[in-house]
Amino acid sequence: FYYDVEKETLNKYPDAWAYLVVGARNRGKTYSGLRYQKVNKRKFIFIKRTNLDVNNLCAGGHVHNKNLETDFDFDLSPFADLNDDFGWNVKANKIFDGLGGFWDYDADDNLLSKSPIGYIFSLNRVSKFKGFGGLRQCTEMIFDEFIASPWERVSREEGNQLMDLYKTVARDREIRGLEKLRLICFANANDISNPIFNTLEVTDIVANMIAEGQSEKCVRGIVIQLLPDNPKFYEKESQTAIYKAMHDTTWGRMAFDNQFSRNDFSIIKKRFNTCFDVGNI
Repeated sequence: FYYDVEKETLNKYPDAWAYLVVGARNRGKTYSGLRYQKVNKRKFIFIKRTNLDVNNLCAGGHVHNKNLETDFDFDLSPFADLNDDFGWNVKANKIFDGLGGFWDYDADDNLLSKSPIGYIFSLNRVSKFKGFGGLRQCTEMIFDEFIASPWERVSREEGNQLMDLYKTVARDREIRGLEKLRLICFANANDISNPIFNTLEVTDIVANMIAEGQSEKCVRGIVIQLLPDNPKFYEKESQTAIYKAMHDTTWGRMAFDNQFSRNDFSIIKKRFNTCFDVGNI
């Protein structure tokens, strides 16, 4: 039913350096991306947009609520479902606002290593720093939800922020003979004109892909994938209450059909060029 980043993206385009994966909700993009890192023991950087995003996903753990006078477990980490499915115990811990990490624990909540399996960065936080090092061991950067929802405030310079962060982390690794740093970006189809597409100058390419019915393309080492629906998953999802109620709405076309439904593509059409033999005119 679900998307597999290793088989469907990384193995298909091993020479690329950036992967822009846009898919409908609940297709397992983030889940697959983090599973790949953990299973293959890759050290990575997981990027969210704001300090609050990072603080929220690091907010889990064993909590004592004074008002309810009880203890309970509370976990908003993207590893929570992976922990349940694979018997892992990966926890997200906050270091300070906008910066955290993922650590491996055993079944008794004992820390297995002082070194995190991955870092968590707020793009807004780390973009204010220059020249920091110590991240050469990281092989991937994952930007989760790189296309913002309509109600989010996003800087028009966010694409430049991301490229600066990429350059800071990559540094001279390829010159030293290390494998290139790979940038993996996941999002839902909210808005085709977004800072990441615009900075990478692929917005028009994506629009042409949609006009021509293409689902994937690689240009300048940048892979663009508009994930098709899995027919079996789509059949089951079409029976849910929210699908039946919302499928034909603007939100539904984005959430269920992976369409940039808030954008107007009516003036974008495929044209065929006619070639003339000037000597015969």
